[in-house]
Amino acid sequence: MSKTPDPGLKVRVYNIAHQNFDGHQDLGNCVLSQLVPDAQDKIIAVKVDDDLLRATGDRDYNLQAYFSQLDRLNLGSCTEVLLASGGTVYMSEPEVAAQVRDRFFASQPDHCCRYGSLLVSSCTQGIASLERPITVKIVDFEHENEIERKVAKDLRVGDCHGKISPRLAKMLGGKENTPFQFRLANSSSNSPLPAFIAKGTVAIDSRRTENRGYDLVLDRSSIKGWANNTGPIKVSQINNQWRLTPKPNLNPQQLADLSYLPTILQNQGVQYQIDPNDQSYILQQPSKQALDVLAHAYDWGRDRLACGVYQMPEMVLGNNSNAELQDYRNSWQLTQWYSPQAIEQDIVPATVAEAEYLKSIQNDYQLLAQYLVKNHDQKQKLKNLEEEKEPEDKNEFGLIEVLRADTRGELANHPKIVSFCRDQLRKRWLELATKGANTLESAMAQPADIKPGTVIAPHLISGSEVIVTRYPIINKDNIRRYVVDNEQIPELIDTRGCVFINPNDAMRYHQCDFDGDQLVCTPCDLLPTIAAETRTARIQLDAEGNDLNRDFNPVVKKQKKAYPQSDLKHMALAVRLNSIGRIANAIGRVNCAQPNPEADIQDQKYFLKFKRELMDVLFDSLQVEVDSPKSSSRYSDYYPDLNRRLNSQAFALPHWSQVKLVS
Repeated sequence: MSKTPDPGLKVRVYNIAHQNFDGHQDLGNCVLSQLVPDAQDKIIAVKVDDDLLRATGDRDYNLQAYFSQLDRLNLGSCTEVLLASGGTVYMSEPEVAAQVRDRFFASQPDHCCRYGSLLVSSCTQGIASLERPITVKIVDFEHENEIERKVAKDLRVGDCHGKISPRLAKMLGGKENTPFQFRLANSSSNSPLPAFIAKGTVAIDSRRTENRGYDLVLDRSSIKGWANNTGPIKVSQINNQWRLTPKPNLNPQQLADLSYLPTILQNQGVQYQIDPNDQSYILQQPSKQALDVLAHAYDWGRDRLACGVYQMPEMVLGNNSNAELQDYRNSWQLTQWYSPQAIEQDIVPATVAEAEYLKSIQNDYQLLAQYLVKNHDQKQKLKNLEEEKEPEDKNEFGLIEVLRADTRGELANHPKIVSFCRDQLRKRWLELATKGANTLESAMAQPADIKPGTVIAPHLISGSEVIVTRYPIINKDNIRRYVVDNEQIPELIDTRGCVFINPNDAMRYHQCDFDGDQLVCTPCDLLPTIAAETRTARIQLDAEGNDLNRDFNPVVKKQKKAYPQSDLKHMALAVRLNSIGRIANAIGRVNCAQPNPEADIQDQKYFLKFKRELMDVLFDSLQVEVDSPKSSSRYSDYYPDLNRRLNSQAFALPHWSQVKLVS
């Protein structure tokens, strides 16, 4: 049923920092490798050098200098931005851009920079170019039509979450009772739908796929690169009978445009009837070409991908990762919200024990080498709660392997090894001081229609309590306590690697969808004092409808603003430029600031009022920055004086000479 995947697409790498080509990059079994397997000489991966963005203190000057470098790149025939992912901009020949970018991101060109990673992230568990058509049921859990919403609810889909048949999952390396993160591309010219890409998670579920004649149930929230319907017509279809219903309150121009609809239908040879009740046009078996013409003329956007059942040939489908329980490293972003007593009780003991052991071996080369190797291996497995990208030492992997192999201690006095061990030791002491030695458990978030304030976590004991959070932790209200109730939906009890949560709780408290997000889900008995200081995930409304079970004012998401589409090179860089780390650090700094106890009482009250107001601004700013891949807005657009306020002496960090060292 599938073609054997190619070993991977290898493309040339151009490093801006070196101003030269720098070897090749193997993209592995990604969607792009399946779409253009022979394009290795037609794509170049341009590595962005972040140091250039910090060359001077003038941010705007740095950006313009960088843009100039991008504009002056001489990459031969690779003149088009194909996509952007992380710190890499992929340039290609025009024919490849037309084959990939211009098809998948036709209605939203900026999405090639916002969702480019979908095409180049490696599907490590399995990927297939399906030769035979598969039956795909497209649904929409947020559809404006109540019937469509009921269909989606019956199939138990959610935000970026769908279902897959056991047969199809097995082809992609899926494991029994284990949801997985998927990547999908519909690109065949024989497909009944235009090209699109999608990402999300799927649960292996025969009852809602094979038993109903489907191979895949796909919610439209998973589909990327398509704009919303901004035209004058509502669109729906059943069994290729399409219903076009005029929207209410159309302006004169829209009414005039709509008057041409009968002519367009006639020119496309489409048979139709008009429903006298709502003036809907009911189209009988329109061709794909006719639908494409109508969608373009009337701005259907993603409604061109109407809910329904489709036979989809030659799809590319990959398994990015199977759900699994993971450990996260603890973070100051979590612990900053708790009292010194809670930290002392729950974090300090494990940290002190680790520190005592480190102290006892730091002068013994062989024991220290073993410790550093073990710590390195653990760090490769552990996830950073705050997803901090620590500066990568290019020599670290090689030197760790040297330590691993030097079982007899023959290199103990080698200058390079001595320097490396000293540096690694310093980093480990810093980690213990700022993050502690604790780890936090996590699982892949999955939606379920369960009681608010509860979760289903099959790996945990029913009736126990857990602390749940997700990066970014905007404030303490993003950290909540839930009750594990595994009896609510018995069919989920054997699911592995997941935590099921009410979608309203997931969004309200954790800004979490279900495209593969990991939720920290740590048993309260591991952190009992911290758990006691954590609010439950239950709304407590007052007479005016305000939630009393909060520490801070709710953060309201801003309207997303599209990136200017004049230059994709500039957009590729702008999408990844944000101040998440800076604002997160500012929140920690301001949160820990306290009034001078010797100051006048009124001054102390004013300080706390100023601090509270500034915290609200910072929470709001962090949400704006978190949305930066999807919106061109930045915190400075809403709070242009925030930088000045952060420079207040009240929140300045003490100079090192003012810090008292405790022996």
